[in-house]
Amino acid sequence: MHPSKVKCGKKLKCLTPILNKWIRLNRAYSEKVQWEDCAWWANERASVGILAAAVWMSGGVALEEYSTTKVRKENHGAGRCDLFFTVGKNKFACEAKQIFPRLRKGRTGDISKVKDKFDATCEDAKNLLPEEGRWLGICFVAPRFPLSQIKNMDDCLKDYLDQLQIRLKPDAIAWSFPKEAKNMKWRNTKTYPGVIVLIRKISKS
Repeated sequence: MHPSKVKCGKKLKCLTPILNKWIRLNRAYSEKVQWEDCAWWANERASVGILAAAVWMSGGVALEEYSTTKVRKENHGAGRCDLFFTVGKNKFACEAKQIFPRLRKGRTGDISKVKDKFDATCEDAKNLLPEEGRWLGICFVAPRFPLSQIKNMDDCLKDYLDQLQIRLKPDAIAWSFPKEAKNMKWRNTKTYPGVIVLIRKISKS
């Protein structure tokens, strides 16, 4: 398994430089705090913030958690968009969610909770107005392992990444699992070795 990688299909090829920068920024944050903390074990807002920073550092613009109008069952009402950003001439309006699946040897084939979360954020994106930009559903996945499973971590992650790509077929996927992160312990009970981002372009039809 590659410790970090970006894969973008034709629909979202333009996101490649942003996702490469996202990988570098996740690492840069943890390096700055001597690998005592990471962005990905915090929450959705922290993860969206890292992605927004990657957009800015790639020459685009980004705006997080802003007020907008949403359409639900043909009714217009106040709401918020998790992230708006540009890359080149493309504009994107995104809904995002985060999940922390518990992995261990022999249990990496169950991606049902990630699928539900990814599907939910893609449905949420359909409530944005068309003029906001092209719609994206984004799901951050930060796997967690009990400390007793550290020796199985690499094999588990490889299997898990394979399952996510084969069964969910995202339009873009990137991940970052720095080797230094394996030594980070959350409350001395578990570890979060890295983060995956799944992205899907949502049809407006």
